[in-house]
Amino acid sequence: MENNLINIFFVPEVSLAILAIACLMYGLFSKNNSFNKATNFATLSLIFISFLVYFDFTTNFALFENFFSNTAFTKFFKILTILGAAASLIISKSIVSTNTLICFFKILKSSSTNIAVIFFI
Repeated sequence: MENNLINIFFVPEVSLAILAIACLMYGLFSKNNSFNKATNFATLSLIFISFLVYFDFTTNFALFENFFSNTAFTKFFKILTILGAAASLIISKSIVSTNTLICFFKILKSSSTNIAVIFFI
């Protein structure tokens, strides 16, 4: 039973969900420079997930009786999608750090409605 539980963590989709939640919690509770830390952690997590997809630990519990095919073609596009997400994180990190965009919401009270306005400094 313990062997099966360990094998579940090597399924890329399960690992991605666990690492995404861990990345959100790390970004939430880190005090200084949380955007850069969370972005670095997310990028490393995506690279780790791409290695899990490439090495393809076979599991039979998530295939739904061979309803989904797991071929080299699907593996290639999974890796391509994951590395594209990592590349977009790297690009957005460099853009935010060079432009130093600080965004905050300010709620303006009008007579009958609340209006949220985004200010860029």
